[in-house]
Amino acid sequence: MSKLHEEKSKAIDLLRTYAAECEDDEDLKIDLLEGATDLFEAFDRYVALVRKLKGWVGCLKAEENDLKARRNRYEDQIERLERGLQTALELIDVKKVERPNYTLSRRRVPPSVIIDPSREIDLPAKYWITPDPRPDRRAILADLKNGEQIPGAQLGNGSETISIRTK
Repeated sequence: MSKLHEEKSKAIDLLRTYAAECEDDEDLKIDLLEGATDLFEAFDRYVALVRKLKGWVGCLKAEENDLKARRNRYEDQIERLERGLQTALELIDVKKVERPNYTLSRRRVPPSVIIDPSREIDLPAKYWITPDPRPDRRAILADLKNGEQIPGAQLGNGSETISIRTK
């Protein structure tokens, strides 16, 4: 049992014993509890612990933000480097380069659905997924590939991406 729990139990018992004397006198209740229990010392320890933990939470949040910013910088750098590799392969008109430690290749990316946010509401009901609701991109893609015209959606051009394999 925690110290606070023990002291709360003592305080409740004490206040029941002196209920008539302390009924409307908060100062008397506090004086009685302070003199006969360690409840306020338990409060002090708990408040100190809460403040310490809040400090740690603040530090962790700041660290999370720093780590997220670092991750974002690395992801941006990866994207730029991969774009540069892809551009170089396109310029020399080569699909694949094999090196001792990796294979660098260009590969086709299948077309994807592009939904105009300003016209998303125009999508027919059959293309909405519940419970969110949100557009069912797979169904839209399948129907667009079959030549259907869907208000608010179009088939994007497939593109190329870079693949770096090291195994």
